[in-house]
Amino acid sequence: MATLWNKGTAATEKVENFTVGNDRILDLRLAPYDVQGSKAHITMLERIGLLSADELKTLLGGLDEIAASIENGTFVL
Repeated sequence: MATLWNKGTAATEKVENFTVGNDRILDLRLAPYDVQGSKAHITMLERIGLLSADELKTLLGGLDEIAASIENGTFVL
């Protein structure tokens, strides 16, 4: 399997053992925080003029939908 971190050394197997396996479980645990971080980031982008207020509203709405699906257990990676 080709991986970004594969340098053809024994460390590759150690990296794969560390990062592969529980990724989905860990990603689901981190998902609410990813949503919070994304909200903060897009709010900053709007404040500095890279997003319009309408774009921010649309993006926040989408992130709220994702947050709700995480909270109610229907979110799928």
